[in-house]
Amino acid sequence: SKTIVSSWGVVDAEEVKKYLALRREPKTLVYMGQLSENAGLDLSLRSLKIIASQIPPIRLIIVGGGSKDVEKYKKMAIDLGVVGHTTFHGYVPDREDAFKIISQGSLAVALYKPSQDNVSLYTEPSKVKQYIGAGLPVVINRDGPPVVSDFERLGGAVLCEFNEESVAREIVNVLTNDQLRSKLQAGVLKFAQYYDYRERFKEFWGGLTNSVVFD
Repeated sequence: SKTIVSSWGVVDAEEVKKYLALRREPKTLVYMGQLSENAGLDLSLRSLKIIASQIPPIRLIIVGGGSKDVEKYKKMAIDLGVVGHTTFHGYVPDREDAFKIISQGSLAVALYKPSQDNVSLYTEPSKVKQYIGAGLPVVINRDGPPVVSDFERLGGAVLCEFNEESVAREIVNVLTNDQLRSKLQAGVLKFAQYYDYRERFKEFWGGLTNSVVFD
């Protein structure tokens, strides 16, 4: 018989526990990854405009992108009137440095434009696992990549539709509901424990007793 060994990413659950214990800024969102419409940054900024009308101290930390992309999205933030609610860090090459930045936030944004040319819908997005690795619950659209089904099963995320009204509504709900945030943090740990590299390696080595096909 054949065993398919998944190529999906893994996390360190023990490290996640340390990040979960950190004091975070309660009205801060984080975004990390490529700066593009397919990666949901346009929608994130439009949603931020709605959120800011209900939570004036809201802040969105953005990590990633080269100088050209950063300038493009700074201009978009200016045009939307939300530049004062954003902080652009650009590309941060060191993982530990990036995690120090994003671990300031209380909720991470992972929105994926549902279009045929968005390859992230058909692959395993590393961004989501990095968020979990930094102890961050996630807001993600229901018609996003396959990892959505894991969040539905394990917790750690709030699901939304791919439009600014739905995104804003779910984010406001999380940031103003302590009980919901605690539930999401418990889900983050459960998700991390399931994808902990120790558990994944056990599965991997067990699979080697049969014929192995890498997907």
